[in-house]
Amino acid sequence: MTTRTDNIGDADVPARTGLIGRGEEMQLVRRAFEDGATGVLVIGPAGIGKTALARAAIAEIGAAGAATRWVRGTRSAAAIPLAAVADLVPRASAAGDPLRIFQASADALLAAAAGRRLVLAVDDAHLLDAGSAALVLHLAGKGAFVLATVRAESPLPDAVTALWKDDDARRLELGALTDAETGRLVERLLGGPVESVAARWAHDTSSGNALYIRELVREAADSGALDDDGGLWRLRSRVPPGTALVALVEQRLEGLGEGHRLLLAALGIGEPLARDVARRLAGDVAPSELEARGLVAGGGNGRGLRLHHPLYGEVAQLGLTAATLDELRLALAAETLAGERVPGDALRAATLLRDAGAPIEPGLLSEAAAEAYRARDASLAAELAGEAERGGAGAAATLLRGQALATLGRYAEAEAALAPPAIEPSLLAPPAAGAYLFTRINLLVWGLRDGARAERLVEQAAGWFADDAWRGRVEGLRLMVLSAIGAVTEAAAAADELAADPGGGPEVKDLLATSGAVAWLHAGRTRRARDASAGALPDPPGDERLDDRGVAALVSWSLTRLESGVGWEEVERRVARIERAAVRRGDRIAAGAAVGLLGYLALSRGTARHALRLLREAASHLELHDPRGLAVLIDAHIAVAAAQLGDAEQAARAEAGARARLGGRAALWHERPRLAIAAAWARAAAGERGPAAATLLGEAEGLDEWPLLQALTLQEALSLGAAPRRVAGALVAAAGRCDAPRADAA
Repeated sequence: MTTRTDNIGDADVPARTGLIGRGEEMQLVRRAFEDGATGVLVIGPAGIGKTALARAAIAEIGAAGAATRWVRGTRSAAAIPLAAVADLVPRASAAGDPLRIFQASADALLAAAAGRRLVLAVDDAHLLDAGSAALVLHLAGKGAFVLATVRAESPLPDAVTALWKDDDARRLELGALTDAETGRLVERLLGGPVESVAARWAHDTSSGNALYIRELVREAADSGALDDDGGLWRLRSRVPPGTALVALVEQRLEGLGEGHRLLLAALGIGEPLARDVARRLAGDVAPSELEARGLVAGGGNGRGLRLHHPLYGEVAQLGLTAATLDELRLALAAETLAGERVPGDALRAATLLRDAGAPIEPGLLSEAAAEAYRARDASLAAELAGEAERGGAGAAATLLRGQALATLGRYAEAEAALAPPAIEPSLLAPPAAGAYLFTRINLLVWGLRDGARAERLVEQAAGWFADDAWRGRVEGLRLMVLSAIGAVTEAAAAADELAADPGGGPEVKDLLATSGAVAWLHAGRTRRARDASAGALPDPPGDERLDDRGVAALVSWSLTRLESGVGWEEVERRVARIERAAVRRGDRIAAGAAVGLLGYLALSRGTARHALRLLREAASHLELHDPRGLAVLIDAHIAVAAAQLGDAEQAARAEAGARARLGGRAALWHERPRLAIAAAWARAAAGERGPAAATLLGEAEGLDEWPLLQALTLQEALSLGAAPRRVAGALVAAAGRCDAPRADAA
């Protein structure tokens, strides 16, 4: 573990490292200066980056030839006349008539400017004493350009107000950093690439406040919650705010009464809250004062009171006893269950009751477990489902627990939970039996890597129910097994039969768009595969909330285009949007699959450095949740990218890691060529290009059943220096059995 936080806490970090974002704001200041305006008043909450913007702007204007001076207002100097501008006042004019002082100071400053325009930056102008504020206004009247920063909601001296109200100074409301800008700032503070989850955490926790971001990052890095894992900073755990950050937030909460702090704590535990609920929880305290101070924002949907910063709620909770917090949780749970329920309320209420140590009835636990699973919190889903089972919730809770355990990679436990006699699937209703069968097949194929048992399970399932709809569903799941185990010729034939049967239900249609598309792709019928997968994903923005089947659809839709060499730009646009949405939701399963696909696309395009960054990001997601066993392929791609960048050590390490993930089992059909390519590139990076290419030629000889994979493997052999005369015949033959443009290009 490595930390580099020496400079994170420095007040001058923004000035030394450059401004993140704020391009439009800098342009507004430049335009105001060039237009001859009196100045710009920059307004925003504490820590939003007003000072950084002012320093960057005055440095740029000064570099263009203007004469610049810096003034800062402070609370301690506010009671001393002219204290803030003492350095601007000539010593001979330190006392006497204020008008003479103003005139002498202005004359001296303008004379020192030697014909250049004077630019006066005034930081925290709301803290200026009246005399200093009057001098600043006087200088503006003499032609100086005043760039002043003021804190939102703070009363201003009359002279500062006059700058933008009576003169022609521009007013600039400075907003929070976007999530992308936050990510760039975090990377700059840490000095290296940062995983998207960590960047998102920094933005969500700080709401884009640059000062809070700096403290969050420093505290997380110092504690080890953020650490440098081989060149990618990763968030290992979330830490409560430290002393420095608490002190910063307490400045914003200064002067609040007990009721208002209680309301902030309640919002921190269970936002959003309806206004009437908020008043009841906080002892009939109105939230209007919190809104006026910019601590709380109100929505218009009846459930809309939210914190402006999550940290306000966290810090408010620090001042409450454990008993008071539990009372709040119980009251919030009661309010949630008493009103009209919306999706997520069961999980919200169960979590509150659980945190308060209160009993929860099994039905609510089971419902909450389902919502936790849909929200991609598999750990919580498994715990809640287990509690529901012990309370007598039945097979639905058992199925949920098995699904969650499989998602967590605890395959043996999942199989023990789902296999008879734990659940007797023939006794379930057909919809529940279908969900059971889908889950169990995925567990056997991708978790336990036991395709033979999956095939036997499908044969048994055909006799569970006698109706045609069930038989059609079972045939669709049989296609899923055949496609997963690589029997693509048989799977493609099964897909043809199912596609020709108009009686197939929506489940069969979904399986054709995923498993059928993969079978057709690897059988060489890539155009048919792309057509089949075209409707696999929901239309945007519905594709931004993917369940288990949706993630399978994402992979099949993307691979049919990436592997065949068609529509790469569309894949990049759509998958990048899905990945960003998944990170926002905390869905590391979808995020891992999406960014892994983007990494493979970058590698296919030959942009190895970009590919390596994306693939390492995918590996960090999949370390926690890898239900489809993608990590083997990700490590193999990392080995190729590292080798192409000349990093033989990293290539060898990644290739060995990919094989280690097999756990002693044989590589599956789709893993085998990727591992061979990774090994060949790692060997080539170590200086053995000839033997590496020869190894790939040997690997390609065993891929006749999968012509597209064979063509791509032969193409890699050519890239490693194989003699074209040794490759040409096999490559032409493979391309002839495959309609992929990518194979033709190879």
